[in-house]
Amino acid sequence: MSLRAPDVTSGARCFWALTILCAALYLPGLASLPPVDRDEARFMQASKQMIETDDYARIRFQAEPRDKKPIGAHWLQTGAVSLLSADDLTVTWPYRLPSALAAWLAVLATAWTARRMAGPEAGLAAGVILATSVLIIVEAHLAKADAMLLATSAVVFRALAAAYTDTMTRVVALMFWVALGAGILIKGPILPVVVVLTLMSLATADKSLAWFSRLKPLIGVPVMLIIASLWPLAAGPEEVMRFASSALNDDLLPKLSGGIETHGAPPGMHLLAAFATLWPWSWAVPFAAVAAWRMRDEPLVRAALMWIVPFWLVLELTPTKLPHYPLPLFPALAILIAVHLRAWPQTRILATGLGGLAMLVVAATGVVTMLGDKVPSFSDLNVSQRLQKTLGATAPDAAPIILVGYSEPSAVFLLGTGTILTNPEAAAGLLSANPKSIVAIDEPQLPELEKFVNAAGQKTARVAEIPGYNYSRGAAVRLVVVKGTPSAQP
Repeated sequence: MSLRAPDVTSGARCFWALTILCAALYLPGLASLPPVDRDEARFMQASKQMIETDDYARIRFQAEPRDKKPIGAHWLQTGAVSLLSADDLTVTWPYRLPSALAAWLAVLATAWTARRMAGPEAGLAAGVILATSVLIIVEAHLAKADAMLLATSAVVFRALAAAYTDTMTRVVALMFWVALGAGILIKGPILPVVVVLTLMSLATADKSLAWFSRLKPLIGVPVMLIIASLWPLAAGPEEVMRFASSALNDDLLPKLSGGIETHGAPPGMHLLAAFATLWPWSWAVPFAAVAAWRMRDEPLVRAALMWIVPFWLVLELTPTKLPHYPLPLFPALAILIAVHLRAWPQTRILATGLGGLAMLVVAATGVVTMLGDKVPSFSDLNVSQRLQKTLGATAPDAAPIILVGYSEPSAVFLLGTGTILTNPEAAAGLLSANPKSIVAIDEPQLPELEKFVNAAGQKTARVAEIPGYNYSRGAAVRLVVVKGTPSAQP
């Protein structure tokens, strides 16, 4: 009697196997990693303030409006935190849980698409490819909107491909509009732009868009608009119009006209970055691209190509570039790679993926070995977390915490919304006004603080020092924690 391994490509086993894989990849580190500067910490702080103020309609970082992304991701985060950690709003993992669940949903939706239209082997392969790609693993651990956009993109592509390949059901058609509305609520116009470019490309290539009626737009568009309008209904049209104007003029247009926040790069950079972000599957992209072009008349392949190519070209022509910008295209990319690999034995696919992961571990170990003590230790990177522990042991209750020269959002999240970010002169005035105040200052600015404190008839006393590495700025930092004391001078 011979023993055979269970066929994980069949039935629900495929989705259970992918669920176990996602849990193994995405859950470790959710609680242990400190807040990552800067976008994640800003997301977490803005969500925390919603709970603190009981205002779930406005996005704020301390007193400043945060006009970057719509409110959808914050609503999911506040829901998770309120349910799982209402007594301690600085616990990180509930803020990240929606991202991990979104990445899992994207994997299942991608596997479902490939399985339904290209066979069970392709379904399993597409799910594994997406689940194990480096960028997906990273985004699943970050409390931002990007993994949630990935999930809505995977669902929208599932429905669009079903309509194009004539495998539509009413439930799938409704999923298209629900996910598209959620995508707008999470990240504004990004997903609608991908959809419109796909429709335009398919209409141009096929000289027809008749299949689009299978998505029931007369029913679906109102559903999408209702979901997308939940925020205007909650915040009022004036707040949303102010947000839209600020996001357009201060965020979107500058990204389109030139690189902002030092993220400018020439065309082709996303293609180069994909060799890292799609690892360990990036080696297969050139082969999958050639195979996809040869198979471009197959409906699923054609839909995936038209989903990927137009938006990718837009991203390459946009001056501002970040590695996560192509994320909405990753489900279709995973499907094209899976379709290319579907004739391979499953063991070879698995061995290739595990081999790539092993190569990544070996390469990372080699880099650390070669650089030795030039690589900051993990504790050195946790400056804000170490500052929180230090102040928790030294700061009196209700003492204002003042930061000078270190304005990372993670510090505000961990130390409290009332944390004051200021300069040496203002910090000296605050010390004079409230003797219980504690100042954490970047060491090079300490002499200037002492000058102003001495001029006010006081002096400073060192409480602690926190050396570390500010990876947001790429530089070493040494924070000195001081308090004010009466001057010994008459």
